[in-house]
Amino acid sequence: MRNLTEAIYIICRCTHTYYARELKKLPVTMGQFPFLMGIVDNDGISQEKLSDKLKISKSTTAVIVRQLLEAGLITRRTDENDRRNFKLHATGKALKMVPRISAVIDRCHAIMTQDLTEIERNVLINLVEKVLYRTEISLTKQKKH
Repeated sequence: MRNLTEAIYIICRCTHTYYARELKKLPVTMGQFPFLMGIVDNDGISQEKLSDKLKISKSTTAVIVRQLLEAGLITRRTDENDRRNFKLHATGKALKMVPRISAVIDRCHAIMTQDLTEIERNVLINLVEKVLYRTEISLTKQKKH
């Protein structure tokens, strides 16, 4: 099973390197783009829910959200139902970048899976989603203990 861990680690490192290189062409960094896409895909998400979704600490999320606010890529509005919470929204500037970010992601996925058939790609996606689900459940249980 150590081979699985090593493979996941190397895939992660290689994709991070690819994204970092390709995103230099845009006004968003490798560290910011998952947060931005999380906000784009979940308009009005709270900072806390974004942290949970990405499995990132609240303090790191606060730093990245501040950077995205300062860059004019998102806005933060008070939640009408709970004044202690804020809802995050992508700005027009961010939404204009989404097709370019999506193209970077799509190119990365195409490169990673270029030798796979469509059936193999679908099986891979399903298996990775199962492993992700099990991993999240396992890590959540460990955090509570």
